[in-house]
Amino acid sequence: MIIINKKENTLNIAKLLIMIFLLVFALLPIYSNESVKAAVQSSYFVSTSGNDLNPGSKEHPWKTIQKAANTLVAGDTVFVRGGIYSEFVQIKNKGTKDAGPITFSAYPGEKPIIDGTNLTMGSGKSALLYLSNASYVTVDGFELRNLTSKSSSHYPAGIRIREGGQHIQLLNNNVHDISVPLSGGNGHGIHVYGNSSSSIRNIIIRNNEVHHLNTGRSEALTLSGNIDGFTVDHNQVHDNNNIGIDIAGFYGACTNCIDQARNGVVTDNLVYNNSSVKNPAYGGVYAAGGIYADGATNVVIERNISYGNDFGIELASENKGKQTSNIIVRNNLIRHNNAAGIIMGGASSANGGSTKNLILNNSLIENDQLNQGYGEITLQWNNVDNQILNNILVNKSNKVFVQKNNTSGSGNTVDYNLLFSSIKQDSTHWKWQGTSYSSWDLYQKATGHDSHSIFANPKFASPDEFNYRLLNNSPGLNIGKTLANSVGVFDLVSNTRIQGSAIDIGAYENQAGFVPLKDTFTTPSKVIPIAVPDSIVKQNTSVDWSKISTLSKSATKSLKASKDDISLYLKVEGSMLNQKGQFYLN
Repeated sequence: MIIINKKENTLNIAKLLIMIFLLVFALLPIYSNESVKAAVQSSYFVSTSGNDLNPGSKEHPWKTIQKAANTLVAGDTVFVRGGIYSEFVQIKNKGTKDAGPITFSAYPGEKPIIDGTNLTMGSGKSALLYLSNASYVTVDGFELRNLTSKSSSHYPAGIRIREGGQHIQLLNNNVHDISVPLSGGNGHGIHVYGNSSSSIRNIIIRNNEVHHLNTGRSEALTLSGNIDGFTVDHNQVHDNNNIGIDIAGFYGACTNCIDQARNGVVTDNLVYNNSSVKNPAYGGVYAAGGIYADGATNVVIERNISYGNDFGIELASENKGKQTSNIIVRNNLIRHNNAAGIIMGGASSANGGSTKNLILNNSLIENDQLNQGYGEITLQWNNVDNQILNNILVNKSNKVFVQKNNTSGSGNTVDYNLLFSSIKQDSTHWKWQGTSYSSWDLYQKATGHDSHSIFANPKFASPDEFNYRLLNNSPGLNIGKTLANSVGVFDLVSNTRIQGSAIDIGAYENQAGFVPLKDTFTTPSKVIPIAVPDSIVKQNTSVDWSKISTLSKSATKSLKASKDDISLYLKVEGSMLNQKGQFYLN
């Protein structure tokens, strides 16, 4: 007979359970601190009615965004409720690759506003949102406005990134009315400044609106200095009194570093009405480019629409002996700008230049609106080994198509373009190496350029509606020069490039069976067109949409609807159609 002591047995079982637990724990994978944090990441809340002594919960939110910036760690998100926040916010904390970013997000359906109206600028207080050596940070859905400098020594900005950092995303923000109302001084809407020996890397600036800024000598959206790897896409940059988007280098941002923004993409942006003529710092001069590569290298500028600016796109360096190099400008629509559609090289012999750049498959329409003599494309000083290929150039009067007004530089190539004017071919006007030519024939023979180019009506779908797609009988189809690894995957409206025997000339690749429809073209889209069966297209073709009332309308979009016995048809018009959105139908 075995007698068991119940107390001793209970103790032994407890010891056994502890040993089993320790053994299992020892056999588990070893996790980093970041992985543990990722499992317990938190969400916090900020509200204008909150209190920074609160725990930051939805029911008991904080009051200031700065409290969140001081508290959040990797993987955390703060949702900021709608309302006006009068504060300078500085973000220094870092997210991580494993645990995730620190995210500052607008509360769904609400708009938090960081307003500088009652703020005083000073040391460390120049940007409404300032990221200092921050990494893995996302800022999504804020409005930043009304910061004005009263001194040329203060550099106001809506958002500024400095002192290094990586993996930062600026998404869906609205930056406006940042102002330097002085003859000197510098201001920015969004400013990424690589002023450290550690490069700023992997920056995404997407779907922001930057507008109505008085920037002094600076630009609306700027990346300058030691920046390696960036994407600037689907932004609207408009109605600013200087350059819209600027990718820059060689301005002494840092020492012992590569002082040059590089290895980036500027794509699918809508850039318009940026002009310096009313800027006190420019004395009535039209000098603002929509998109400007100023000392940058290895950048692709594609599928942008640029109109109403002083210059459509600029490639140059303002610093003597320095170059903007290896830039690909392709598949852009550049129309109705005040001066040149594309301008390259330094403004004078004392500036730098433009080297080994490729201007490919762009549509340039009726630029030089002020008749200053720039024409569609102007090469200024110090241009070397640039190629201008597969572009459509159209004007309505005796304006210059391409001009190079001095003998500096060498090795530039102009060919495989399609040109057209309302005047006769033999009355066109050209200027190369400072010599003017009164006809295209004379220009070709004297320079050797455009030997494969044609002078013909490009046959646009509906130019009066700013629809410059090519019709099925356009002379620009399948005659371009195909350059391996340079033409890009999609054209301006996301049709696959090279659908025929060769690439089409201009920004658009023709699709078989294309039927010209009215296009508003207020913003580029990356949506791939879907083929619709003829049986569906043929239905409801008699609807006059102008007589259909609007069902739903927002600040950027409107919706109409019609139905027949089989289907319901929806028509959406407006801007920013590439974004996510919802319409509710009853």
